[in-house]
Formats: sequence, C-alpha cells, structure tokens
Amino acid sequence: MARVISDAGGNVTHSKMIRLGQEFDIMMHVSVDHDKRGALIDRLQHSDDLKLLNIRASSLRRRKTGSYKNTVVGLKIHVVGKDKPGMLATISEAIAQRGLSIEDVTTEIRRGRTSKRDFVVTADVVATEMLEREHLDSILAEFQSLKDDLD
Repeated sequence: MARVISDAGGNVTHSKMIRLGQEFDIMMHVSVDHDKRGALIDRLQHSDDLKLLNIRASSLRRRKTGSYKNTVVGLKIHVVGKDKPGMLATISEAIAQRGLSIEDVTTEIRRGRTSKRDFVVTADVVATEMLEREHLDSILAEFQSLKDDLD
C-alpha cells in the first residue's frame, strides 16, 4: 500500500496498524497534492496488488486552527488492572470531569502476572489552561483514589 501511495505522488505522514482478532487494520494519513488526489484514490481502489483489501479513502477538511486553544499541560496516564466492564468509561469520565482532554488513547488486554487478564489503558491527556500546582496535585490525588477504587 505504501508503494502505491508513493508511486501516485502521496506521502504517508501518520499511520497506525493493529491486528484485532483475524482482522488487520491500517489507518493512514496521506498527504498528496490536490490535483493528484483522485488518481491516488483510483490506484488504491483498483490496484491488482491491493484488490483483496477493503480500502476506504476520504478527504479530511482543514480544521480552523484559530478556534482551538493551545495545549499548555500534557500528562500520560497508564493504567493496568484486572479486566472488568466499565473501566475505560470510568477513566474517560474522570478525565473529562477535570477539564482535561484525551489526545490519544489505546487499550489492550494482556496476560497479567497471575495469568489472569489485565486491562491496559494508555492515554495522552492535555489541558489548554495552565494548572496551578495545588490543582494539579488535586487531580493527581483524585486519580490515585480512582486507581484504588478500580483496583
């Protein structure tokens, strides 16, 4: 796929690849000159080498960057715990309730030390306003309490 994109004048700027069960999914952001966009999509959808793939291509609209606040604080949250329903929802709600935004989140199930399933959440979280030390300490204390509640 990368070769077809390159040969059509495109450039892969970001990509994520993951196996989910029997599926292998790829998400790519491709930069291409506007006048080559149609030819690139045509090649992706009609290449003999890619015909077995279910390729869906769409264009992104440029966001209005002036309407977004700049990030001033970044945190990485990494959670590992016994797998149980609702963990991701609880963690996501806790982040939102504290005025933080999730930039990127990944989850996985892995075998823990006791051969039981552990649920793993890794999230890049940001704030668009400077946090006073006391507020940051309060957020960290609340997440520690949440950690204890979720085991």
